[in-house]
Amino acid sequence: MAKEPTKDLSVLQMNVCLPPWNFAHFAGGTCKDETVRVKEISELILKENPDIVCLQETYDIESSYSIVKNLSDSYATFYMHIGTPTLVVAMPSGLFVASKMPISNPEFTSFERIPHCESMVKKGIFSFSTSQLDWMATHFSPSPDDTHPSQESIEARRDEQSLVLERAKSQERPLFLVGDLNIVWGAEEYYSSPLFQKAADSYNQGREEVSGKDSTWEGTLLTAKNWLHIAKEPNKMILDYALSLGKEVDFTTKKVDTFNLEKPEEAITDHAALLTTISIDTV
Repeated sequence: MAKEPTKDLSVLQMNVCLPPWNFAHFAGGTCKDETVRVKEISELILKENPDIVCLQETYDIESSYSIVKNLSDSYATFYMHIGTPTLVVAMPSGLFVASKMPISNPEFTSFERIPHCESMVKKGIFSFSTSQLDWMATHFSPSPDDTHPSQESIEARRDEQSLVLERAKSQERPLFLVGDLNIVWGAEEYYSSPLFQKAADSYNQGREEVSGKDSTWEGTLLTAKNWLHIAKEPNKMILDYALSLGKEVDFTTKKVDTFNLEKPEEAITDHAALLTTISIDTV
């Protein structure tokens, strides 16, 4: 039965790298079998026990159903396979939401009309409401190389941010945006971002640099060590965020490890999870 929190509310967000056909070995550098990764991803979620779960890259339908089955005793509401692609060969958004609370006003807004948006995935924003807060779960378009993002990908993400801000501009209730935004913390794109200029970001508040223990993405390191068997320095990149827009609230965000740089073969995905706790007393 769906329940409302009485004190704090928590949301866990994570890019789980679950493409079809076991493609995660190439896309994310993981080496565990998909069924094992799905089991361990589910166990991590249940251990952290958030009120809301927002995942990205749940493209593989069987893996998505397995996560639902694994979480079904603890969560009341699920949304998966969000966004029907226009092209037969394309994939849906990959967004996945589970909630212990009732969800209202679910809506998907596609990025497909944005120039240079990733074309083979129907990316967009999944918006929904709970009794005290509003939410946006998303996954912005990627760069071919995160260390040297192309101008086209930067422009696509800027337009995606504009769509988020347009939807949020008349917001009166607290609003949280969570997802893999593919914007590197500390890069020029980050500092010129219209979104980060307006949003509150607990995880990166006061940050001056990114260490290996802070990074949320290590895909190239996992690929180098697990499959190419070569040495590789950590990426030390933050691509994943939990941001507050709308009415100001107190919240904290911490990283939840999904990989160990000393034991890359044990990674369950190439992105760390973020667990955000929101003080309901301030809502």
